[in-house]
Amino acid sequence: MEADSILSKAMPKIKEAQQALNTLNRADISEIKGNNNPNHLVELTLQCVNILLGENTKWEDIKKTLSDANFLSRL
Repeated sequence: MEADSILSKAMPKIKEAQQALNTLNRADISEIKGNNNPNHLVELTLQCVNILLGENTKWEDIKKTLSDANFLSRL
């Protein structure tokens, strides 16, 4: 019961995140990948993404992850 309550509270945020994810495209990813000195929050976010994907968190490794043709579908 407690888990259901927590999940129902989280679902609106999950749906919001999924909608935001659906707005990303390859051009957006290329723009981020081309940045050699990313904003700290962008880099931190992508480090978290790489952790969730089981990848290394150094910027060069993040750029390799972003280069993966299946990156968006992996998210």
